[in-house]
Amino acid sequence: MLKNRFLLSAIALLAVLAANASVADTTLSVFNLTHFDGWVYHRSDVELNRDNISHLRITLLTKDLGEVCTLESPDIDCSGADSLRVEVDYRTITTDYNAWQIGLQIDLLAPDGTVENSVAVPAAAGVYEQTLIATLALPAGGGGEHRLLFSAPKADGNNCAAVRGVKVYGVTREVVSNPQLGDVNADGQVDVSDLNLIVDIILGFDCDPEFIGRATLNGDSSVDVSDVNILVDIILKN
Repeated sequence: MLKNRFLLSAIALLAVLAANASVADTTLSVFNLTHFDGWVYHRSDVELNRDNISHLRITLLTKDLGEVCTLESPDIDCSGADSLRVEVDYRTITTDYNAWQIGLQIDLLAPDGTVENSVAVPAAAGVYEQTLIATLALPAGGGGEHRLLFSAPKADGNNCAAVRGVKVYGVTREVVSNPQLGDVNADGQVDVSDLNLIVDIILGFDCDPEFIGRATLNGDSSVDVSDVNILVDIILKN
């Protein structure tokens, strides 16, 4: 019972800290009014150009016109990245819409078009302009070239949104030889992933002995809630 209560408290804490957690990333691809070379808008009657992007004509639809309208990125070199962080400037076409219908889907494609990962991003109701953010893990080993395909599986002519901008970042967690205090997984950062590991150790889950050694933040050779408190203080100060 005590372990379950601790786990629930830890989950609540993780939810709070996740909003403030930061990651180191590198810009890999951009789509906007001046950067759209190599991008493809799959719609026969709308050309991908500055004017159409500006006037919100790059809409994501599903068979509304007898075809699925999607936006596809050029090949993105993901060498050295573990995952992709994607930020989409999303503009609704009308102010009276069903938010659930304009939810965004982002597919991670291999060079041959195979879907390697996919994420659904809900849209907020009553918001004309919003930035939708998603993270897609790359296949084991990362690297290589991948493309992104943007769609709205439930959108139609009355409930749709336009893509006006996209930023794609490659997120890399580099393992360091001498991690700082609190960097339990030795990835170069002190964040919620380290807190997750400490919680796993306290709950008795199998963990790498090196993780356990780095989780004793107060130096008393045991891993308990006092180490969690120390790590929370480190994260908040960072």
